[in-house]
Parts: sequence; C-alpha cells; structure tokens
Amino acid sequence: MNEFLQAATELIDRVGGLDNIISVQHCMTRLRLTLRERSLVNDEELKN
Repeated sequence: MNEFLQAATELIDRVGGLDNIISVQHCMTRLRLTLRERSLVNDEELKN
C-alpha cells in the first residue's frame, strides 16, 4: 500500500469511517471534513 493510500485509510478510520463523512473540501493547507457525528472522532489518534 502506498503512503498516500495508507494515510487516507487511517484518516477515514480516525474520523469514524466512511459513513460518518458527509463531505470533503480542501485548500492549499487544509482538509475540511463535514461529519455526521463528532463523537465518533478519535482526537488523540488524529493529533498523532
């Protein structure tokens, strides 16, 4: 698995899975996710 696919997979898992993601937007320095349920997010893993 290449590093970008691995990073994307880990991010999806840490924000509660694909079903928790409503939309994704990006700009030069940010990835903005709109989520269904904020409580499903693993904040500690995201910070790492």
